[in-house]
Amino acid sequence: MLAEFLDVVEPRTAPDQPWDDAERGLLLAIGERFCNEAESEGLTGRPLLWKLDRRRILRELERFLDTDEEIRGALGVVPRAAARELAFGFGGDSGAPATITLAEGRVVRFHGFIDRVDQAPSGSPIVVFDYKTGRPEDPAKGLERGNKLQLPVYALAMAGDDRKADVHAYYWSTRAFGTDALAGIKLDEPILDQFTDHVSTIVEGIGAGVFPAFPDKPRQDGRGRETWENCCYCAFDRVCAPTRDDDWTRKRADPVVVRFRQLADPPPEAAGEGPTPEAAREDPTPEAAGEDPTPEAAGEDPTPEAARGVES
Repeated sequence: MLAEFLDVVEPRTAPDQPWDDAERGLLLAIGERFCNEAESEGLTGRPLLWKLDRRRILRELERFLDTDEEIRGALGVVPRAAARELAFGFGGDSGAPATITLAEGRVVRFHGFIDRVDQAPSGSPIVVFDYKTGRPEDPAKGLERGNKLQLPVYALAMAGDDRKADVHAYYWSTRAFGTDALAGIKLDEPILDQFTDHVSTIVEGIGAGVFPAFPDKPRQDGRGRETWENCCYCAFDRVCAPTRDDDWTRKRADPVVVRFRQLADPPPEAAGEGPTPEAAREDPTPEAAGEDPTPEAAGEDPTPEAARGVES
C-alpha cells in the first residue's frame, strides 16, 4: 500500500513539507482497495475480527503520514531520490557491499536491501529506516547479543569508505506514532568495534564448524503456540525436537561453544553482586563459536539480522 502511494505522489523536498488532504485521501483510497481485494479473495478470516483489523489498518495508514511529517521535521531530513528498497552490494548499479575487516585481515562483505534512506538537504546526516510491523527490540541490546545486526550493516552500506560519516539507522514501527516509532543507533566507533567483534565470533565459529542450535527464551508465536524466541518464525520449528532447550542446556558448558555462549547467552548477573560463579568460570580461549549469517538474515527473520547476504 505504502509503496504504491509513494510511487504516485511527489516526493517531499523539505523536512517540514506536510502531506496535503488530497494525498491523505489517496493513501486511504489505496488502503480501502487493498482491504476490499483481500476480503474478496477470502484472506481476511472471521468477519468481526476482520472489521477490527480493517479499521486498525486504515488508522495506521493515516497516522503513518503524521509520523512521517514528525520524523522528517525532528531529524531534518527528506527521502533520498530513488532510495526506497535500495539494493546494495549486488554489483552494477547497486554499488559496493558493506564491508568490514576482521582482526586477522579477513574481509566480510554484506549485501541486501534497505527500505528507505533519507538525508538532510545538505547531504548529512544520512538516515536509514527499516519498517517493522511490530515493536522491535532495542537495537543496542540486539547488537550486544549478536542477533540483531541489520542496522549496523545498513549504516555501513551508506557510509561506504567514510567511517566517520554521520549515519544513523532506525527501526520504524508502523504501529507506533511520532518519534516513538523509532529505535536506532548511530554508526560510531564503539558501535563499529562491537559489530566487528561479534561478526568475528560468528564467522570464526562457522569456520570451526561450531554453530549450536540455540532456542533462547520461551515465548508464544502469533497463534499462541508455545515455542522459543529464535524459533518463532522458523519454517522448521515444528520439525525440531521439543526438548531443544534441554539440548542447549546440556551443551552450554562445553568449552567449544564458549565464545558463542558469551555472545548469545551470557549468564545473568545478580544485582549489585557482580558476575555469578558461572560467569567467573567463563573460558576466554579463542575456540570460537558462532551463528550462521545466512542470506535469510534480514527483515523479520529470527536469525541474526545481518543482511540478505554475506560473503567473505
